Amino acid sequence: MPQDLRDALRSAVRDAIVAQRQFAEAEEITARQQIEDAGCEVIELIGAERQRSRRGAAGLSRDARSLRGKTVADILGSDNETTSAPAGELGGFAMRL
Repeated sequence: MPQDLRDALRSAVRDAIVAQRQFAEAEEITARQQIEDAGCEVIELIGAERQRSRRGAAGLSRDARSLRGKTVADILGSDNETTSAPAGELGGFAMRL
């Protein structure tokens, strides 16, 4: 790849990263406002509380990753390939995690 194209690509990637972080920050502010507007309280954890929370959530994240790609039937031990609603009930569906 020519150097000028490589430099342009690197610059574009850096710009995209900055933009994505700004979008995420704006989305977090909006979400927090919606939560508070709904009458809920947001409690910010600091220091040791935050570390305890992260350790506790790590197990949940690990468990969730182990379920990726499995059907509800897989998880529940059913012989069915997928878990489905009969046609006409909720439009019919199959759920895969």
